[in-house]
Amino acid sequence: GIVDERGIVSIDSLIPGIYSENVSGKVDYNGQDYYLNGAVSNVSIFEDITEEDAIENNKKVPSINIRPAKVGPLCFREIYYCGVTPYYFRDQTYEIYNNGDEVFYLDSLCFAQLEPNVATATLPVWPDEDGVDNYVYGIVVWQISGSGKDYPLQPGESFLIVQEARDHRVNNASSFDNSMAEWEAWSGNAGRDNPEVPNIAYVFWDKPNTMQWLTSVFGAAFCIYKMDTPFDPNNWQTQVNKTQRFMKIAAGDVMDGVELLPDMFSFDMKRIPGFVDAGGTSVGATYCGKSVCRKVTGYREDGTPLYQDTNNSTDDFEVMDQPMIRRNGEKV
Repeated sequence: GIVDERGIVSIDSLIPGIYSENVSGKVDYNGQDYYLNGAVSNVSIFEDITEEDAIENNKKVPSINIRPAKVGPLCFREIYYCGVTPYYFRDQTYEIYNNGDEVFYLDSLCFAQLEPNVATATLPVWPDEDGVDNYVYGIVVWQISGSGKDYPLQPGESFLIVQEARDHRVNNASSFDNSMAEWEAWSGNAGRDNPEVPNIAYVFWDKPNTMQWLTSVFGAAFCIYKMDTPFDPNNWQTQVNKTQRFMKIAAGDVMDGVELLPDMFSFDMKRIPGFVDAGGTSVGATYCGKSVCRKVTGYREDGTPLYQDTNNSTDDFEVMDQPMIRRNGEKV
């Protein structure tokens, strides 16, 4: 439905039940495009609510927290996370793309895996002082080091962060080769390090696993953001009644976020605020060898693709039968 000037959406016919609600829009402010996305899950709708109920009588209706989020320029282009039969997961790969029209310097860019690691309908309870949807919370945060302009990424170029950089077909014939990755997420296991690929440093990991960095094959949640100030080791938070620490990441700083779900029926398990990712995406199974790739909307004059990025992964991504590095003509 369309939101009117009073903030009301009217739907003529709806079957009573439990729903997920999404709202999306786009505005221009001072020459910068912003998306206005929001989402709320597990909404009970079992009776009609009139406009008078909603406005004059202040009847309780579902509310959606909406905040502006900047458009791009960086985005997750393709994510391969589910592994391949039989139970091989060391080929997890994350390709990040410059979807904008200007050079972007990757120095100090952070790539975070978010809490909870495994999607769940029982979300963490954070301290009241954090407010509602002000932050996302990192389990592990990797950061590209540099002095400011060491790593320029031109429009139409992409780079790879991988769990292990190698030709994985040596270990599993159904896997693929990601040995050309720009960075390897190495956590300390000498037997897993590829000396020919630089290691990206983790700047936050409360309980590091020195054997490997493994994200859930059921689907994790990720974001990228730029940290232009020195890393603050005290910028962390704990859940209520928990001892583990998590990195506090201001939601307004997030450049792109993607929610990966066990399947496309699990929207009650969304972890991240709707204005970061109003939807979610999934390959629908574990160890199936599939990936999710952002949809192409067009091409530049140089042949590099332009990708859909509405901050709604349900609309923005499609499932691919197998992962492919720079599948649509992206430059290195």
